[in-house]
Amino acid sequence: MLLTENKYTNVSGTFPNALMIDASGAGLTDGSEFAALPLNDGWEPFSQAVMSYASGVQLQNSPTGGVGVPNGVADAVGVSQMLEAIQKSIGNGPGNMAWWGNELDPSVTGDRILLLAEQGVLIAVYPGLDAANYVGDGNNMAVAAAGGKFYRSSDAGGVTPNIAGPYIQLPAQPEPTFTKTYIGATSGADFDVSVIGATLLTVNSAFGIVEQTSDGSWWWTFSISVTNTAADPIFDVAMSGIAAKNTHAQWIGVTDQNVASQTIVAGIEKNGGNIRITSSGAGPTTVLVFGKIILESKPTWADDFEFKLGIRY
Repeated sequence: MLLTENKYTNVSGTFPNALMIDASGAGLTDGSEFAALPLNDGWEPFSQAVMSYASGVQLQNSPTGGVGVPNGVADAVGVSQMLEAIQKSIGNGPGNMAWWGNELDPSVTGDRILLLAEQGVLIAVYPGLDAANYVGDGNNMAVAAAGGKFYRSSDAGGVTPNIAGPYIQLPAQPEPTFTKTYIGATSGADFDVSVIGATLLTVNSAFGIVEQTSDGSWWWTFSISVTNTAADPIFDVAMSGIAAKNTHAQWIGVTDQNVASQTIVAGIEKNGGNIRITSSGAGPTTVLVFGKIILESKPTWADDFEFKLGIRY
């Protein structure tokens, strides 16, 4: 593409701040020229390139119409082949999904996206979305009966499927599936592991996975290995940022890798992250504690895996 200032004799500034200028008076020709060069190195090649790209070929001369093929009718509001070509080229037309990372609602930012909430929306308000995603008259009842979406209904809740209904039903947000393995240590890792009540205890390894279920609950699956050199019979292993569910007791799996004859049990405090380890005899030496517990909330150090999915209209 040529520089704007090289396409015109009369222009103000240079790229990227080149501006067109008006003639200084009636009948004068010192304003920016309306000439073939700026058009041929600007809008016309761009428009043809977009149409050609949308059609899936490098060069398109067919006048038969279709996506990316000029139909011989001038573009207008509501019937713009150029707009359709741009949407199809980059996959951002009505009906396409989009991850939404803004804290504000799309209606506030002005983006043409509806966040999925298993809602019914008015077809008259979102005709493009309906045209792109409607399952069709022949499938409407079957899709609704099978628990599917994108069918038409008489009501916003989707209770009564109706091909002539004013609503189209949208899906719910997908269930969270993103997880990560977090590493724990005495310091300098994702979460801290500390010791209470033991005179000499070493953290050998600690790791776990944070998950959120579709009802909003948070779970913590973990495994921690410690060496109790002083053989204390009772001590706590504390995990930072963890708040176990406060409504009921949760027991933790525990084993002493070196002393098999004694009884050893472990449980985690409610609304906290301290695991109490108790042995029946001399203190356990190399201890592995593990479990999967429900939490009060997301751990303070965990990543936020909430990705909101929306649909373009």
